[in-house]
Amino acid sequence: MLENEYESSLEILAQTGTQTYLQNQEALSDLKKLQSFCNDTIAIGGGLLAAGAFLNPSQSFDLTVNELVKLVDRLVSVIEDLLKIEGIIVTPRIMADKGTIDLLVKMPDRRRFAFLLRSRLNSRIKWVKQEQNIIIITPVKGRAPRVKRWPELREAGKYLNDSVISLSRKKNHLLGASGTERNLPVVKAIILTSNTQIDPTNDLDLFTDFGTTRVLRVPLGCSIYVLKQCDLEKFLQKA
Repeated sequence: MLENEYESSLEILAQTGTQTYLQNQEALSDLKKLQSFCNDTIAIGGGLLAAGAFLNPSQSFDLTVNELVKLVDRLVSVIEDLLKIEGIIVTPRIMADKGTIDLLVKMPDRRRFAFLLRSRLNSRIKWVKQEQNIIIITPVKGRAPRVKRWPELREAGKYLNDSVISLSRKKNHLLGASGTERNLPVVKAIILTSNTQIDPTNDLDLFTDFGTTRVLRVPLGCSIYVLKQCDLEKFLQKA
């Protein structure tokens, strides 16, 4: 019953065609409904198929409902921060050939941003130039920190760039109504949510000023910026 009640919203959120994506407050309201839906399905031990459909209809069982809840919580938290900016347009969960853009943001001055949201609890991330990979450093009480590669984040960053290129080639209306607007650059970045941090021992030349804050810039086929959620508003501001 819960899956049937939420079917229409899932179809909108997981669409891949030319349908209209939800934006701003409408999208936020629908995500909050999905939060409630997921919490209810967890309580009754069901809803796995519907949860997977939100993320990718062709891979319905890639995420559990618990994992979906975490994703939706991140989206709601970040969108609430973004909607404090007057004139902003926020579109969540845009499907592309190579993956999904968690958030597409258009600023009033026509600047565009494509974001992925990622979290690894209280870990720190570091770019290892020799390996061309990202590692996670996790504190362990009474012992040395645990260090682990995070190749999924590296690949996600590459796919983010490919997804933006795909949208542009398909003349997707989300990037603009005219060819001139669609061809404007799109800044691509990964937002670290929760307590995930940027390790301060990253090479100094990887840090750069953007907007009115300082962020990490990693080479993943193009420049992908990495920032903490608390720095998002400063990142979007013009310097």
